[in-house]
Amino acid sequence: MEEREVTLHDYIGVIIRRKWIVVGVFVAVMVGVILYNQMVSPVYEAVAVISVGEQRTMLPGVGYMMGTTGGTYLMNTVEEIKSYTLMDEVVRTLPEWVVKYFGDENGGQLSTEQLVGRLSGSVRVEQVRDADIIKVKVRAGEPNVASTVANTIVEVLQRRRVEAIREEISEQRRYIEEQLPKIEERLEKAELALKEFKEENKVVALDEQSKEMLRGLTEAEVLYNEAKADREEIEQRLNYIRGKIEEQRAELVPRVTEITSPLVEKLKQQLVELEAQYAELEVQNYPEDEPRVRMLREQIEQTKRKLKQEMMKIVEGEEIVDPLTQMRKFVDESIELEVNLHACKAREDVLQKIMEGYKKELGRLPEKELRLAQLMREREINERLYIMLAEKREEARIAEAGKVSNIRVIDPARPPEGPVKPRKRMNLVIGVVLGVMVGLGGAFVVEYMDKSVKTPQEVEAIGIPVLGCVPVIRPKGKPKTQVDGIRERMVTKFSRRSHVREAYRGVRTGIQFTSPDKPIRCVVVTSTMPGEGKTLTGINLGIVMAELGMRTVLIDADMRRPMLHKVFDKPKEPGLTNVLMGHVELDTVMYDTEVEGLQVVTCGRIPPDPVKLLGATKMRELIKELGEMVEFVVMDAPPVLTGTDVMVLGREVDGVILVVQLGKTMGEMLERVKKMVESMGVKLIGAIINNVKVSNMYGYYQYYHYYKYRYYSGTEDTV
Repeated sequence: MEEREVTLHDYIGVIIRRKWIVVGVFVAVMVGVILYNQMVSPVYEAVAVISVGEQRTMLPGVGYMMGTTGGTYLMNTVEEIKSYTLMDEVVRTLPEWVVKYFGDENGGQLSTEQLVGRLSGSVRVEQVRDADIIKVKVRAGEPNVASTVANTIVEVLQRRRVEAIREEISEQRRYIEEQLPKIEERLEKAELALKEFKEENKVVALDEQSKEMLRGLTEAEVLYNEAKADREEIEQRLNYIRGKIEEQRAELVPRVTEITSPLVEKLKQQLVELEAQYAELEVQNYPEDEPRVRMLREQIEQTKRKLKQEMMKIVEGEEIVDPLTQMRKFVDESIELEVNLHACKAREDVLQKIMEGYKKELGRLPEKELRLAQLMREREINERLYIMLAEKREEARIAEAGKVSNIRVIDPARPPEGPVKPRKRMNLVIGVVLGVMVGLGGAFVVEYMDKSVKTPQEVEAIGIPVLGCVPVIRPKGKPKTQVDGIRERMVTKFSRRSHVREAYRGVRTGIQFTSPDKPIRCVVVTSTMPGEGKTLTGINLGIVMAELGMRTVLIDADMRRPMLHKVFDKPKEPGLTNVLMGHVELDTVMYDTEVEGLQVVTCGRIPPDPVKLLGATKMRELIKELGEMVEFVVMDAPPVLTGTDVMVLGREVDGVILVVQLGKTMGEMLERVKKMVESMGVKLIGAIINNVKVSNMYGYYQYYHYYKYRYYSGTEDTV
């Protein structure tokens, strides 16, 4: 069988032939999609959008900000929203009708753990890339439930943030309130001592030089006390952070606190020098907007940032902490506190040295002036310290009473207008695409597995000429027997202008053109296997030959399953076998039919060995005698692969015609028959393609449409 190039027409032909597979699969997929869309309960999604700012907590009495910044805090917030404790608080905050929605479908009471589990399963948290924005998404079967849960989660998160900030501030307020009575008592004692000294010694003031030294010492001591207070606050906070870290990884604390490198030591020394210079300017009462003061303050802050960055690099390089874990928050703050603690200690040391210098100078004063200076200094220090702590206490109270949160709602959740599941339009589009693809795939798979010949081109590719194509002939009603089916499909049931008659006329013309020099007068009509329509094709071929004016004889040479006597309602005996055995003469078994010019010779008695009888000399003489009596002979022979009858008859006639039924006749069998016929020296005239579905023959033999609709003025016979 010759291989030929596959064209687009071939693919389209496959689709047309297997169109019912494509349509069936497509309908099945679409029905499934439609049922899914109708049966699946709708799911609604509400989205609340929040902005997460830096959490910076003012620690009263310290004078600078502590907190967590950056992407780590965002990740911590995302994990907090997913946490059990927050969801538990949400469950307790939700309205009762929402809680009932997440309850047992059977009306039973669920435990808090079960409710939290169900609620957590409906919540998704997404962090917007390159932005401090988080989306809280909640899915539920009712729009109002989804929006209520999303907004409640945001409210609970804001409340927890406010409470966390308030707790830290309260801790600092309590510390300040513990110190205030002590400072107040010291101030009262200092004032009383100063008053008594002045009254006893009649000394009320110092000279200008002493006042200046006293002012410097007082200023230095006030700054020293502030630095000391700052240090104590930082140490208190640092101990708290170290405790948190130790809870998660005990061995981490010494590694963090012992971070060092040449660059770190250099930055620490630089920070000490800058703090010393800054303290000297403060003691001398330089204003804050003084260029030198401003420059030193900027240099100190810059050095702190560099020191923190360098220490963080060492931590990350030694893999002390995973930057994506909760511990990163504590490590960040721990390093920041370490840097500030070092700065405070340096400032404290410098101020202590300045104080010692002033004390030496004041030590040279007369005893009374020296004592007066000491008492005045002590009173002023305690007074300023008391005022400072009182101010910080008020600041703490204001901050504690406030409800400021770093969680800002950008877009509260609203009841969604439509469900996110099922996405009916999307599902339908997917169903259409999937249905078409699977349908086409199924069609090509079936086509690949089908080894039968499906187009006339495949028959020609085997090397068998196609004499013509006969369309599907559909009978009126449903025939009761096989014989009735053949009768209802005979061309005599159609008008002379029908496409069925025209198809057989085309076959007749094809036979005549195969041998124009030596007209074909005697043919054997057969097929590869039973059921391919050879008997009907032989009958209709004989009818159209007779209609052409040629005296034609149909001979039933199928001695295995004879049919012609039943179709034409003629006696089975005597027939062909009786003539071959010499019991009767030929002309006595040639029965006339309703078709003018057409006679039929029935099979006769079925012999035990049909091949021997057909191969006898008498058969050759009978064919010769028929050639003198009629103009065209059609022999209905059994299928080629059921016996050797065709090979015996084929040598005595002008040729053999094969009836091929598309979609049924196997290509391999057709090749085998062709080789068998040719090897026996039998002439294979060609093939008649039977039962052709014109709608399946894309790009081939489309002239049937012409016969069917145009040439016959739109008339079509229904069989």
